[in-house]
Amino acid sequence: MRAGTVRIVRELSSSPHTSGRAILAEKSSAASVKSITLNERVWKFQTVIRNFRTAIAFCLKGLWIEKFKPFLLSINTFTRWLKAHVGYSGNECADQLAKEAITKGDPFLLPKPLSYLKSEIKSAALSIWQDNWDNGETGSSTHDIEPRVSNKPVGWNREEIMFVTGHGPFPSYLHRFNLRTHDSCSSGEEGDPMHYATKCRFTLSWHFQTPTVSLKLQWLKNILTNNLSRTRLRLLMFFICDEKNLIVEDNN
Repeated sequence: MRAGTVRIVRELSSSPHTSGRAILAEKSSAASVKSITLNERVWKFQTVIRNFRTAIAFCLKGLWIEKFKPFLLSINTFTRWLKAHVGYSGNECADQLAKEAITKGDPFLLPKPLSYLKSEIKSAALSIWQDNWDNGETGSSTHDIEPRVSNKPVGWNREEIMFVTGHGPFPSYLHRFNLRTHDSCSSGEEGDPMHYATKCRFTLSWHFQTPTVSLKLQWLKNILTNNLSRTRLRLLMFFICDEKNLIVEDNN
């Protein structure tokens, strides 16, 4: 090193990629100051892209793009919009070829995937099932609550199904299949699910508020969507099944 006093000054840099910068300042007769950067990565993006042609050359990559770079960077290359159907030969030729491709081109048949076939079969099966469900002679009470068929279960348990369908230890159900001589409860009224849920004196602990005729369907839907009401309904059905000899009038 030439004669002179060397002073090292370390200053923090504001760059997130540089921890510090050391500047060696050499005092000489010519008073020249030289700065060098120590332990600093050289980042290629520090170079300012000053014009459009340089930006294209820097950013665009790929085999085909490399081939078209000379045209894009050419001084004589420019882009502008053209109106359609005003007599430009290039546009007219392109339109004509497009029409011929649509009307005279060979059909391109692409085999459909297996997933499409499965979807079509499922859709057809659900359609047939829905038609049978809508036009069936049985299950009308359940159809009113669940009008749409689905592969997903409704989530009802055994007691809730018995109450909704009426297929359980009810005098009205047993009488319909000639398993009893009458359909009366021990209280003297018709022993159907609604009677035991709202009127029967033997099931008073699990009674629900009696709905009007027009709101009966909505009343039942509300019970099946409320956890507390469903719990009460299950307890009611447990009692009916366990104490059927008490609440059902003697068959004789």
